[in-house]
Amino acid sequence: MSRKIKNIESLNEEINRLQTKSKKLEDDLNESLDYLQDNYSSLIMNSVFRGAGGMNIKNSVAGTVAGLVLGNERIQSIISRLTTHLLDKTADGLEKLADKLVKKDD
Repeated sequence: MSRKIKNIESLNEEINRLQTKSKKLEDDLNESLDYLQDNYSSLIMNSVFRGAGGMNIKNSVAGTVAGLVLGNERIQSIISRLTTHLLDKTADGLEKLADKLVKKDD
C-alpha cells in the first residue's frame, strides 16, 4: 500500500520503511531457501512417495531407492544449484514487477 508523500521528510521515511521491509523479505526468503536446501530430500520423499493407506515410505522399496538417490552428494549439489537459480530468477521477476508497480504509482 502506497502512502501519500507530502514533503521530502515523508519521502525519506517511506524510503526507509520500504528498505527495511525489503531487507526483512530478503532475510525471510534466505531463511526459507536454507530450510529447503537442508530438508528437500525428506520433503520430496514425504510428498511424492507417500504410500496409499498411510504406508511408511521409509519401509518401502521406493523409499529406499529415493533415499539413496536423494542422499547422493552430487544430486544434492545439482538440486541446490537449480533451487538457487530458480530463486534468483524469481527474485529478478519480482524486482521487475516492483519497478513497474512503482512507476505506475508515480
